[in-house]
Amino acid sequence: MALSIKEIPDIIRDINQELVLQNSPLSDDSKGSILSIFKRAVAASVADGWLGILNLYTAFFMSTASDPDQDKRAAEIGMVRNQGSFASGYMVVRTASSVTIPQGTLMYQFGNQSIIFITTQTTTVVAPWGYVPIQAYSVGFNSNLSAGTELTTVTPNLFPNQQFNVGSSYNGSAFTGNLTGGINRESRDQFSSRYSLYITNLQRGTLGAISSKLTEVPGIGRFLIESAKPAPGWITVNLLDYNNNSIPSLVRTGIEDFMAEWAAAGMAYRLRTAYTQPADVTIIAYCSDPNIAPAQIQADVGNRVTTYFANLDIGDNLYLSNLIAAVDGANLAVTNIELVSPASNITPASNTLIVPGTVNIQVRYV
Repeated sequence: MALSIKEIPDIIRDINQELVLQNSPLSDDSKGSILSIFKRAVAASVADGWLGILNLYTAFFMSTASDPDQDKRAAEIGMVRNQGSFASGYMVVRTASSVTIPQGTLMYQFGNQSIIFITTQTTTVVAPWGYVPIQAYSVGFNSNLSAGTELTTVTPNLFPNQQFNVGSSYNGSAFTGNLTGGINRESRDQFSSRYSLYITNLQRGTLGAISSKLTEVPGIGRFLIESAKPAPGWITVNLLDYNNNSIPSLVRTGIEDFMAEWAAAGMAYRLRTAYTQPADVTIIAYCSDPNIAPAQIQADVGNRVTTYFANLDIGDNLYLSNLIAAVDGANLAVTNIELVSPASNITPASNTLIVPGTVNIQVRYV
């Protein structure tokens, strides 16, 4: 619903109505009277309040907010407006004698002074021609000019007897160069639309939706979705197949197709192959019952080790205390567990899964 604010005449009319309803003895409403001055002062103050409400209302909605307010709102979820880019390239200067074109010289398209360029370095052009690098003075698509476009200096007759063109041809030699790379700054409406699409996808549960989709892709065993890495607005998906191998290209293609909708909303993503890092485990199990065979204890303790590693996810640390706790109680006859290796906690890379290497269970009777 649109917000309709009250202006001073409306507020004064409301005050008059209230005075009538209350049978107020204040009746002198002539111009300059105390009542007239008071009513106008009150109305002006109330009108200022309505204006403040209107400003808040306008700033709240992305479709009506100013650019700075839009940027603040979007920054909270990691979105950044596309600021556009400058067209760049070079111009060919034709000259009868050597001429030095200083850095910062302003040029414009002949016949169109709204499109201005600036030289990016001081260049001495030796007759009959030479290159001078230039860049658009402001961002935007309109500064992308095709080869052969004539340029002139902003200051008339700054360099007499020279001719300036966007990279073109001279005396049959081809200098085919365009001014390219100019992109318009994202407008308020464009940014608002992209923001809405981004929010819609987040409300649908972006990470949850991706997780659900990954479980449906044949061949994927382990995956880890990292939110806000390497920067806000990014999603990183680390993938392993059921045998802890890297993901085939066909699976990657399927996931990229699925992620296209989020990419369109401006949410950057990357798919990374997750890697495995073997960790050798040596455990000494002290047993108090000589009637229990070593093979039984090795099997019980070994199963606990296997379960511990199976519960690790990509990027999880291996903590010695957690491994000991997982093995403890594997067999009631085991009175003590000594973890020989690994000797310290293991911190893998964020896209690395720790898997068991050589597992050696030694049994000693006490």
